[in-house]
Amino acid sequence: MSISTQVSFHNTNLNLIQHNQKHWLTASEIASALGYKNDDAVSRIYRRNVDEFSHGMTETVNLTVSGNIQTTARIFSLRGAHLIAMFSRTKLAKDFRKWVLDILDKETEQNTPNEIMPIMPPSSMRFLMNMEKGHVVSTQIVPEDSMVFRLEEIPQLLKEPGYFSASQLKIIADTATAKLAEWADQANYLQRK
Repeated sequence: MSISTQVSFHNTNLNLIQHNQKHWLTASEIASALGYKNDDAVSRIYRRNVDEFSHGMTETVNLTVSGNIQTTARIFSLRGAHLIAMFSRTKLAKDFRKWVLDILDKETEQNTPNEIMPIMPPSSMRFLMNMEKGHVVSTQIVPEDSMVFRLEEIPQLLKEPGYFSASQLKIIADTATAKLAEWADQANYLQRK
């Protein structure tokens, strides 16, 4: 995954990342935009309010920066970035919330229903629908080379030859290791409270 578009908030340049057909911002760039001196400020806000974030508002991903350098970073969807700003108490938080909503509005205008899903799809086309509380929140076409499976099937798929290449398995392993470390950090933090 890599950076797709650069935008500006006040005097701060931010890189919008295209991921799962949505725009995302890194935690460190949100911290900078909100005026925090410490890059970890947004992660601390997130950890204190983790129960407020729904699935799809934040993820930990591997980003490609400066050529081929890979780094692990926490990213927030624009909705997640807005929620971070709701919890923030900096002078820039109010302006940042308005700015994020403006970007969300532009993104919504660009993704009209005809662009998301053709009016009359061919009979061989596959779709993936995401639902929250009984309502469809997004629909996307599933390409022919994509897999759709249940979470409990992942261990078996990882064992089967031919599903994943060695490089894909390494990315999966690295991501799982990073996520387990993050959960351990959160558990230690909550135990210290």
